[in-house]
Amino acid sequence: MPRKKKNKYQEMYNRYCLAGVIILGVFIISYLGFTFINDTNEKRYEQSYLVKSKLVKDSYNIEGNLSNIKNLSGDYYLYISYTGSESIYKMEKDLKKLIKEYKLQDKFYYINIDSIKSSDNKVSLINELLGLDDIKVEKVPTIIYVNKDNKVLRNNIITRKDDSLMEVGDFQKLLDINEISK
Repeated sequence: MPRKKKNKYQEMYNRYCLAGVIILGVFIISYLGFTFINDTNEKRYEQSYLVKSKLVKDSYNIEGNLSNIKNLSGDYYLYISYTGSESIYKMEKDLKKLIKEYKLQDKFYYINIDSIKSSDNKVSLINELLGLDDIKVEKVPTIIYVNKDNKVLRNNIITRKDDSLMEVGDFQKLLDINEISK
């Protein structure tokens, strides 16, 4: 009879050990899963959604040679932005629909300002590098429309009056003002 008690205690001990291992396993798997998902999300925001989706004709870094942009003939769009922001990434996903709907892929250029995004004078640097004197970029991200006459008009730079991020509706308004059809 004492032998059965030992087995009974041994069985309970084994069950508790098994339960502990299962609980520990669940915690480890949960931690690894969360870490993987978090890393994947962070890496997702390291590149512009529009560039990754091949919805821009070309992309440039702000510190690089922008002479190609200055030599383009009119009727194109400059999307000036930076990476690493979930809200910008989501806005770009929405922007994709409008770019495809209006078939603007061949007229869309991306300028990445990651190297100056934390600079206090990034907006003035952008205006200087793009040669914008009278009409200027006030906030990024933004889209600039260079019309057929190779001019940037006041209404052709998306500018928000509030502190909000540019929205797809702002780009739609820019298209409507310039009577761009689908």
